[in-house]
Amino acid sequence: MITRAKQGTYHLGRISFIGLVNKENFVDALRDPVSIEVGDFCWTVTDFQLHNKPKHFLYGKLTKYKPHGSIEVVDTRSHAEKIAEIENTKVASSPFIYLPEYSGIAYLRVWNQIEQPTFVRRFVALVKAKHKDFFVDCDIEAVSDLQVFYKRVADLSAIELIQAKVRPPNPLFGPLWASLKDYLKKRNVGEMKIEERAIGKKLESQLKELISKAEKSEVAKEANPPDITDAALLMATDGYGQGKIHGVYDKKKVVISTSDTIKNFKFDSEPDPAALYDITEEVFKEISQKRHMEHDKKDH
Repeated sequence: MITRAKQGTYHLGRISFIGLVNKENFVDALRDPVSIEVGDFCWTVTDFQLHNKPKHFLYGKLTKYKPHGSIEVVDTRSHAEKIAEIENTKVASSPFIYLPEYSGIAYLRVWNQIEQPTFVRRFVALVKAKHKDFFVDCDIEAVSDLQVFYKRVADLSAIELIQAKVRPPNPLFGPLWASLKDYLKKRNVGEMKIEERAIGKKLESQLKELISKAEKSEVAKEANPPDITDAALLMATDGYGQGKIHGVYDKKKVVISTSDTIKNFKFDSEPDPAALYDITEEVFKEISQKRHMEHDKKDH
């Protein structure tokens, strides 16, 4: 009888480096990790692997463990039950894989133990703690499932408020927001926050049309670039920031966030790293092709 491997949901994101963090000391933070304590549990990275040829990726597990604990054991000499003290008991671990070519990461959601927001917070905290929080930061931003995101935005009868926070992309950019990428580079911007609120009932935004183009793979560099706020929201859906749309659906106020519609896939919860690379690379490649993303020639 063949037993199928247990599967779980892997979420996609892009990692951005800020301050003194670069790809070299990012690798060091995973290869020689620290441990951090949050409440009753500690967190670290385990089972780290660095692969260069023929596939370039980093693999590891974000591991949650209890520094002190106890279990019931049987003393076979006295035939009695006793309490044994143990240290560093594993509670859960989330396999992850990082593909430098896409600045992309895929990580497993462990139900009720390492949920998606928890993974991001703990992973980022470990990288920062490795460098003692000294002028360093990194973040994992969600890559949105455009089909799901578009359906939610298309249902809005009005958009009242758009908020976005974006950072310069590396190494890929999308043609619909290429003008914003150039603007950030020209002004040497590390992070930009933008917010637009309607006067009256709704904003005059082209987001529905632009997201529809992207979702249907009808993306081309616009002769007339999108307005800056629309471009920032699109940039966030590609994993280079965060965005929120406040609007009206069925006469009710709703908020749609780019982090609510994260692109994901199913795979083994105890994966073979090379096999996890193959499926993750396939998904990121498909995203790049559908959205016509490309490398900035000025950076090569």
